[in-house]
Amino acid sequence: MPVSVPRPFFTAPLDDDGAAAVSRRLLLVSVAYPPNAEVGSLRWQKLAQAARARGIVTDVIMVDPLDPSLREESRLSEVPAGARLYDVPMRDLPIQKAQRAVRGVARRLRGATAPSRERDANGGTGGGDGGGIDNITHSDSVAARLGRTYRAWAHYAEWEEWASRVAALGARIAAQTEYAAVVSSGPPHIAHEAARRIAESASLPLVIDLRDPWFSDDMEPPLMRGNVWRRKTSRYERQCVKRAALVVVNTDSSRDDLVARYAADADRILTVMNGADADVTPGHSTERRFIISHAGSLYRGRDPRSLFQGVARAVEKLGLTRNELLVHFMGSTTYEETPLSQIASEEGIADLFVCEPRRPRAEALALIQDSAMVTVLPQGYVHSIPGKVFEYVQLSTWPLVLTDRGTATDRLLHGSGADVLLPDDVAGIAEAIERRYLAFRAGVRPAPINADGRFNRDRQAAKLLDVIERLV
Repeated sequence: MPVSVPRPFFTAPLDDDGAAAVSRRLLLVSVAYPPNAEVGSLRWQKLAQAARARGIVTDVIMVDPLDPSLREESRLSEVPAGARLYDVPMRDLPIQKAQRAVRGVARRLRGATAPSRERDANGGTGGGDGGGIDNITHSDSVAARLGRTYRAWAHYAEWEEWASRVAALGARIAAQTEYAAVVSSGPPHIAHEAARRIAESASLPLVIDLRDPWFSDDMEPPLMRGNVWRRKTSRYERQCVKRAALVVVNTDSSRDDLVARYAADADRILTVMNGADADVTPGHSTERRFIISHAGSLYRGRDPRSLFQGVARAVEKLGLTRNELLVHFMGSTTYEETPLSQIASEEGIADLFVCEPRRPRAEALALIQDSAMVTVLPQGYVHSIPGKVFEYVQLSTWPLVLTDRGTATDRLLHGSGADVLLPDDVAGIAEAIERRYLAFRAGVRPAPINADGRFNRDRQAAKLLDVIERLV
């Protein structure tokens, strides 16, 4: 009996060159890819476009988000011609369904609503634990450890089930399509394990792209911290790294961390940064106010309090009003379940602050193009560079970067012209805002940090694609 042909949920129309322009195909496994609006989808959206310019078409196995807040239909127009997108949706485990039902009954009986949690970039839960797991008392430490163990088990059980379905679908697709290689992008990093199984079944080269570190102390989710998470994460990382023909990381800091564990494989570990895109331009802002903006989610240490305190000091010293200075956040309205408006009020800038939830990328770009100062808040991920940095370096704005010394972000931007300060340096933050505000009022606008093109994504894409073409 003939095997049925898997059907994509979307196929990008061929361009004028038609099928003749397709020389090779890659099969990419990545949870995040357009129309998914998550920040992680942008990397391979752009890399796939660069590959298409070389005649390489990238088919993708992904999760097509049903939540309208996570889906931007317009981004399907960015999918390169001839590419096919396949959806493998997430499924709840029976125990998770039962658990939610029990919790629902308990909440109704209590007459209370439990706080919601969003999936973080690793597929776990982020924001909202407030350090409670780490600050447990001796009497409840056993229960806390059991809770972390269960969450780690449930996390992997859910994603392992997804990876098995992806691997089965990928094997069927690869049996009917001549692919040059199987590529994976994560987090969620279980995508690499699914890709490894596909590559094994189809006898194809495997390329894994770690947008963030996988088995790393700073990436260990607090709500799952413990032996189960470490054992499974370490095992999956090792078997994927050892099988891969190429391991890609996006910062030199991440490469150093990985090489420390896999010294014998160092020649197969390549740094390919995210990069600045030509579609992000300085714009022609006529905004007369000094806008300080932040576009993106607030997770894992991105506490805005020091920034707000610095703003309050500068505003008080200069005697500024809302008509002269505004702090505008887009992407999150809370930090660790506390409304940002409340934090702004506590720090004395309520009248100067506005925030709104996630908006389409075009609207976020419009905000930062209108801003005099853009901010990078501290984060727990020391080996990663926030994707927004590569948008900021394209703009005629002053980046205010709060990060510890030696982080990947510090290594990239120190000495670049950005104001790079320690996260708790409130006096330095206030001084930077005051200095840039006075320059702004005098009519000064900075040149983009990337005016010389040193951070261009096309350079990074060429670096990766050159290696992949040699592999295949």
